[in-house]
Amino acid sequence: MTESITSPRFECEKKYRPSGHPLCSGVGVLICTLLLIAGCDSDSTTSIENLSANTSCCEHQQQTHQDITFALSTEQVHPENPFAIKLTLPKHTQVIKAHLEGVGMYMGRIPVLFNKVGANTWVATTQVGSCSEPTMRWQLVVETAQNTQPQSHHFQFISTPAY
Repeated sequence: MTESITSPRFECEKKYRPSGHPLCSGVGVLICTLLLIAGCDSDSTTSIENLSANTSCCEHQQQTHQDITFALSTEQVHPENPFAIKLTLPKHTQVIKAHLEGVGMYMGRIPVLFNKVGANTWVATTQVGSCSEPTMRWQLVVETAQNTQPQSHHFQFISTPAY
């Protein structure tokens, strides 16, 4: 006895049969996975954990505003690459909140989370987004509190493409 094309068994086999496309096979999945892994270069970006843990990491582009010293971990900031920001604050001063924003172009607000790593030292690791312009000016806006009096501080720096 032959089964008809409309039988339940035939429908089930048709439903789970591979389409015949090379990427739908196990070999295709393996090839795609290998290509994805090969595209990841772990040496090209700085370890976020290393940046945040190293309090002496940030010695570039130092600026001071109202007794707060700002410094970056890299001489040049490149979009979509992690970098660290170090703040040295006066005694009894806390970072309340911080964010990055574009100066010449609206790029949204990028939250920056600082961790206290020393008596007066705060470090955060962050990234900036890509821009259609060759250079982009960014501003770190930091809200601090000293003896419950809030203050706002602004520090600017420039990002350039990594090529």
